[in-house]
Amino acid sequence: IPEIDESLIEQLNKHETETLYAELAEKDVEAAQQIDALDRQKIVRAISVFLTTEKSIVEWQKLPRAGALECTSYYIALNPERQRLIDRINLRFDIMVDDGVEAEMRALYDKKYPLDLPAMTSIGAPDFYDYFDGNLPWDELMEKVSQQMRRYAKRQRTWLRGKYPYDLMVENPQTEKQDVLDGVDTFLKELSTKS
Repeated sequence: IPEIDESLIEQLNKHETETLYAELAEKDVEAAQQIDALDRQKIVRAISVFLTTEKSIVEWQKLPRAGALECTSYYIALNPERQRLIDRINLRFDIMVDDGVEAEMRALYDKKYPLDLPAMTSIGAPDFYDYFDGNLPWDELMEKVSQQMRRYAKRQRTWLRGKYPYDLMVENPQTEKQDVLDGVDTFLKELSTKS
């Protein structure tokens, strides 16, 4: 997809999402059918591509990528044991706090970044704003964000088990590196005996 002029994106971002989606549906029916009517970022991207190239973003996405390797790919999924995943999520958030996530969020809050920006829809952003406004104590913030991270991981696991077209699922890896390597090694040996 050719580079899109930033001024066009800025111009489009001045309009309401509903108006943009209606324009997309009028100009690029195929893209509109594939994009959620509330997904502002994808709507703006699709319209900007169409206005720049007079070609649907869907058509561009079907083209082979320049310089892409032509080879067979295999998808490997890691599915750790639930409690181990929860412990790692909690540890990750603790590390984020130690590394200064509060200061980062404070800087965004002080600059008055609106919560409807795509980057501000990330887990915890609205909760940090509530904390800075004095509407949420620190302990509740910590628990709320950790809980949201765990729920997100649960949705990912559900999606992985139900919809992801993986070739190999490594269940309950204890030492990710070695378990994954062992699983891949076995998988590749089985593939080579089939060919």
